[in-house]
Amino acid sequence: SRRRHTRYISVTGVQTCALPILTELDSIILLPHIGSASVETRDRMAILVAENVLDALDGKQPRSAVAP
Repeated sequence: SRRRHTRYISVTGVQTCALPILTELDSIILLPHIGSASVETRDRMAILVAENVLDALDGKQPRSAVAP
């Protein structure tokens, strides 16, 4: 017999709309993106935002700019 593999995918609503086939596959379990839900991660994200603002105010390239 063939072994079945289940895949877990973290998605946003936009991704789900773009790939409706994902909602039809039995071997896929769609989960909301919760990777940043911990207090520690949220605190680190807040610090990074503050550092980016300070970089910009100092005339520097923000350290986590996506499209500089």
